[in-house]
Amino acid sequence: MVAAIRFTAMRPTVTIRRGPTAQAEPLATLVEGDVIVAEHVFIEEGIEWVKLDRGAKAIRRNTSQENIPLGLTEDGFVPTEDPVEGMLLQKHLQVVVDERKEEGVLSKTEIREILENCAEPGMALPLEAKYWKRQQLEMFVMSGGVIRPAGCSMPDERLMANNNMDVDDVNRSLEQAARWLAEADALLVGSGAGMGVDSGLGTFRGGQKGVWAGLEAVGLAYEEICDPRWFREEPHLAWAFWDHCYRAYQETPPHEGYTLVRELGLRCPLGFFSFTSNIDNHWITSGAGADRVLEVHGAVKWLQCSKPCCPDVWKAPKELGLTALPTHRVSGRLPTCPKCKAVARPNVQMFGGDSGFSKARRAAQFSKYDAWLKRLEARPDKDELRIICLELGCGLTVPTVRKELETVIRKFPKASLVRVNLENPGVSHELARRGASLPLRAAPAIKELRQRADASQASFVLWGTEGAVELMAVKSSTLGQLLRRAGGSEGVTAPYTMDTKAVCWHGGKKNELGLEDVVPLACFLDTKMPDGNELRPLVSLEVDIKFLDEFGNIGANSLFKRRVEETRQMLDDMNALFADPSYQQDVKSCKDRRSVVKLARAVQFQVLPKYGIEATERGTAVLSHMTGIVQRIPEIGSRAAKSMDLSYIQHMHHLPTTEKQFNTSTQPLATTSPLAQLPPAEKTAQTRREAIATTRVKLLSRQPAEPGSDGDTFHIEVPTKCTIGELRKRLASSTALAWDDATLRAAEFAAIPGAGAMDISGCLQDSDSVQVELLVLGAPLRKPRELVEVTFYQMPTEDDGEGDKRSLKLRMFSDSTVADLKGILGDELRWDERSRRSVRFLFRLQGGSYGGLKDHERVEARRAIFVLGASLQAGPQSNGESHLAVAATPKSPSTPKESLSSASSPIVAPETAKAIAQAWCEARAAGAREEEGTWTRCLHYDLAGRDAEQMEATDVEVVRRRVELKGYVGFSLWMGKAYLKKADKAIGKNDLNFKGASNPVEFHLLTPNGPSGNAGLKLSKALALQAELMEGFAKPDFQRSLCELQKLHRGGKFQMERTRLCLTVQGDILPKYGFEGSLGGVMEMLEAFANPKIQTKSMQRNGDVIGDLLEGMPGKLAPQVH
Repeated sequence: MVAAIRFTAMRPTVTIRRGPTAQAEPLATLVEGDVIVAEHVFIEEGIEWVKLDRGAKAIRRNTSQENIPLGLTEDGFVPTEDPVEGMLLQKHLQVVVDERKEEGVLSKTEIREILENCAEPGMALPLEAKYWKRQQLEMFVMSGGVIRPAGCSMPDERLMANNNMDVDDVNRSLEQAARWLAEADALLVGSGAGMGVDSGLGTFRGGQKGVWAGLEAVGLAYEEICDPRWFREEPHLAWAFWDHCYRAYQETPPHEGYTLVRELGLRCPLGFFSFTSNIDNHWITSGAGADRVLEVHGAVKWLQCSKPCCPDVWKAPKELGLTALPTHRVSGRLPTCPKCKAVARPNVQMFGGDSGFSKARRAAQFSKYDAWLKRLEARPDKDELRIICLELGCGLTVPTVRKELETVIRKFPKASLVRVNLENPGVSHELARRGASLPLRAAPAIKELRQRADASQASFVLWGTEGAVELMAVKSSTLGQLLRRAGGSEGVTAPYTMDTKAVCWHGGKKNELGLEDVVPLACFLDTKMPDGNELRPLVSLEVDIKFLDEFGNIGANSLFKRRVEETRQMLDDMNALFADPSYQQDVKSCKDRRSVVKLARAVQFQVLPKYGIEATERGTAVLSHMTGIVQRIPEIGSRAAKSMDLSYIQHMHHLPTTEKQFNTSTQPLATTSPLAQLPPAEKTAQTRREAIATTRVKLLSRQPAEPGSDGDTFHIEVPTKCTIGELRKRLASSTALAWDDATLRAAEFAAIPGAGAMDISGCLQDSDSVQVELLVLGAPLRKPRELVEVTFYQMPTEDDGEGDKRSLKLRMFSDSTVADLKGILGDELRWDERSRRSVRFLFRLQGGSYGGLKDHERVEARRAIFVLGASLQAGPQSNGESHLAVAATPKSPSTPKESLSSASSPIVAPETAKAIAQAWCEARAAGAREEEGTWTRCLHYDLAGRDAEQMEATDVEVVRRRVELKGYVGFSLWMGKAYLKKADKAIGKNDLNFKGASNPVEFHLLTPNGPSGNAGLKLSKALALQAELMEGFAKPDFQRSLCELQKLHRGGKFQMERTRLCLTVQGDILPKYGFEGSLGGVMEMLEAFANPKIQTKSMQRNGDVIGDLLEGMPGKLAPQVH
């Protein structure tokens, strides 16, 4: 029942009937223009009826009578509309809906007044704000949300992580999120209104607000129009809003992001589920599948009774047949309940305590969702599952989806959250380590994540004891993850146990993997994928399980079957050309192996482009790998053998390599250049650069190491057409950086700003070409600190004639800077101030030119440095032991702004400074002795029976691979001698047993000393620890505090307080040497110092100096200058 409403007759005659049906007996008639007043208006079978009481009157136009009796002797009924004639009665109502004043509820006017005083326009309020007291809301608004009532449903964004992100932060989050998605075992997608913005739909709040233009006109907020009471009080207004929503959702197709997310979910071995608060039904219409979607707030495409008379839910017709009016109402027959004929409403959970919402359809979805989660929780490997919760456009006001995803995150230890939200990207600090925030719109974020996830994918071929599968996953996937994915492949089962093992091979080396192990990066090789020309890293694994189909037979998935079929067709095409009589005639007339290979390559180059492989040497390597992957299948193995036979490759071993004989004479190198003084390894690098087209790539760290510097840098020679993936492999074998597998996987390469775009998508993929300068993210470029030997050569000048042959060898740490070199050489050679200022250090570039070194640059891998502007000849006061010098021990991290104590210190007396400097020098010398190893000279034979100097580049690479398989690194070859600068094991005479029968090759092998047998500290570490303690105890602040203690305390009290004071120094230093920074750590240190094997005169002398410093002896301190 509503207040009295006026109606005007819109037809020449409008019949008043005995009952609310079109077939009821007529009682009276209204004429056009008559105005009636009624208090009873109701809906019957979708039609609005007006009830007129007995004796009702009408106001008729063009008459002197104001009220004309209608002659009703009983109640009459008039419809406002007719399905055929259209509108019969027009309702007189105001467009704006009057606000109802409720006890204890703030009115919209009051809330608007409070918000007008807010410094932040458009401040979001929680839904329950209208139930707060006025003072509570005022405090919330005036404090910007800081002061809030207890139980406020909206989280405080100030207390959340990742709220203020720059471009670099977003880029790192994209990389992290893409990596998580690529290796996901299961995917839970949570979506809110922000997901529909890119389809063209508006959100209910925030910057994209815009659901229905009529909201402002009728004076209602979204939460108010979504109240089920309107279907009782003013159903035409309610359906005006919901008809608009229904049309918008029906006519707007889902954007591409829905499909991309669905495809990501289908890759997951344990499936995916969509948990959405959206009512647009877009997840189901985009193909996600009704059994994988939970619409937690219902869907507008489904209807229910508004009373409700029953829990039934039915699908809405394609067209509702309603027409929007200028008054923001609708005309036409309203949808009705098929059972009770009451007005129907959408099956959407509305605001205002919607107890009439039918939960039948949602309950069915909930049961499927709960079953999926319980299956994941019941797995024995639950704690290892990588469940990725991808949250798309979910706001703070109605946090249903946010809370559900955060609940799931807490159930699985290795689950991760990816939050995509343009306006509210923050995550709680509790989940910050397991969460990635992306302040982006949903569609572009999904597209970028998909591209990055795809780029990180590699191919894995898993051979079981029976059957095989090929699947896509990230390189860092564990064996357990791969087997879970295999079990999710179409038509294949992969039952495995926690003891299941796998084996992969690389260079003849067997690698055994458990469920938690990942495949070593070196095992991957680029291989073409089936049905395209894309190259991806691929590895083949042998697993001790059976891959079976649904009938228990030997199984294989579709991707693997396509690979086998493509390889079979390619080999058939090649064999047909090899079998051609003209090819057979030509190949049998060849007189050397090179000619045979050339003919075979011509055939391969003719076939490879047909299958998307480049007709190059690299393409033939891809062909070889493709064939090798599936060669164990009989039909492929037989075709490969036939190819070797028909191509004559199998029969050419009796032929010489080339018909032309090699000239074995050698020409001596010129010695008028400093290049002649370079070590063999440096000369080898120079001659190889002249033989092979290479590019010198400069890698830079993100932040400069010092102001004005370029940051840490690293140079590496790569082939000119090298890709990022190939660069990664070369870095994997580089001993200079010594990156482990985890570091290699984390390393990302980006274009230098100015040379390429450095936006959120600026990281290069493995398939991209290498640039001359690259930025390295996520991995350190500074090499591990090691002791190296550097030779300094006197740079020749015009006055030197044929050149100055002076040189000097120094042992130093690899992180020494050029500024350190100036100090070391200056002290060693007694340079004057002029020489120290004018000296320059250079290194040799490709082509014979030289490049200068800046003061902040480090020695790193340089072993030959040229000196210009100062003499390498030792001065008259030189000690003559320059070849033993060691330099550049880093400063103590606990005192970054303090320089190492020296004779120039204003507070330490000269004899104390000298003792500290001597302690550091002795520590470095001891470290140098401990780093030295043993050189062994062996004679062996090269592969091709030729002198190493005449070997081709390919042969050198073969030798290199054979050497590295034996565990040796740093291989170089020059003048018939192979130098292996470092070895990780003892050397046996048969380690490098190459086959051949002619000129021997000298192998010079360096075996480092093994670990010390001494328990506790090595001598070098003990001396360094003493030196740091001496520096700490000699500081002015410590000595002043010690003097104060001597004045205040005596005896045992002084000893106790001094111990506490000493711990302020020892607590920072001891942890660096493996001791606790406590009194117990001090006792362990003293026990280690008592080891007889490190009890030297130096240790005893340093102990005496420390004892003097702890007694506060005034003779050890110089007067301080103010």
